[in-house]
Amino acid sequence: MEAFAIVVVHCGFNRSLELCLRQVRKTNPATRVFWLGDDADGAERAKELNVEFRSLGDSTLNDGVAEFSSIYLGRSKNRPQLTEFCCKRWIYIRNLMRAENLRSCLALDSDVLLFCDAAEEAKRFQDFAGTFTRWDAAPRYTPHCNFIGSLAGLEEFCDFLFEVYRNSALFKELEWKLAKVRRGETPKRVWISDMSLWGAWSLRTSRKIAVLDDYYPQGVWFDGKINDASYFKTRNFLPGIIKPWRKIVDFRDGRPWGETKDGKRGPFLALHYQGGFKFLMEDHFEERHSDWAIFKRLLSVKTESVPKRIVHFTRRYLIAPLTKRG
Repeated sequence: MEAFAIVVVHCGFNRSLELCLRQVRKTNPATRVFWLGDDADGAERAKELNVEFRSLGDSTLNDGVAEFSSIYLGRSKNRPQLTEFCCKRWIYIRNLMRAENLRSCLALDSDVLLFCDAAEEAKRFQDFAGTFTRWDAAPRYTPHCNFIGSLAGLEEFCDFLFEVYRNSALFKELEWKLAKVRRGETPKRVWISDMSLWGAWSLRTSRKIAVLDDYYPQGVWFDGKINDASYFKTRNFLPGIIKPWRKIVDFRDGRPWGETKDGKRGPFLALHYQGGFKFLMEDHFEERHSDWAIFKRLLSVKTESVPKRIVHFTRRYLIAPLTKRG
């Protein structure tokens, strides 16, 4: 496949991003890798990591970005700025594909470790507008490992982004569907994000998308999130108190091997360290997989959060009700 690249969009610089880019370069030595970011030292860091840096301030990446910001309306449980940026990253990637004449690309989140030849895997998904894992049945899709089969498909999705925020009727339609309430009621919690917008677009477009979960039975294991207890075996020594995590049975030829619930073993092609599991990237990058070490770390984090939880509970359920009565 010609003109293929791996693209990571990330503001700032942290250890997760560094590990993500180092792993990408280790497993894909001959593939172009772009980091789109705003780090002041991005060019120097990228040179050290042997990837190409593009500043988000570059004019070639900014077609439509300011316009989208001007019409964006936050409807997410996350911080409005974060959700807005998650939507805008697809505009940045579209603009990069235009500028670099990319036929296709893999858009990779910075909390993902890649353990495969992405250009080779892209051939499997070349007829799809995007690849996602399921988040829920809304539908919301997780685009953390998104093989974009063509610029035309991404162009169409970006057009849909603008349409949603320009068209108030369409926006309200999505609000009702995602809030899951009867018409006439006020939605209390609506989650319109790039995850839900990819899902909404997939129901409207004639283009095909691939749900990576459906490829698990074929042994194509692009992990949805490392703390998902479905399909694969997980480990957890305190169920209900600490979240489970994927059981890694071994590392072979630089790949982490997992096991399905029915006992089949095989390699993960990517692992997604969503939420509070980013600390695991370091271990897996170094090919370490001690379950007891992971448990001790999670238990420590849980213990450290207890005082904050007590304060939150006191304010919300003890002080707030008394204040309302007064």
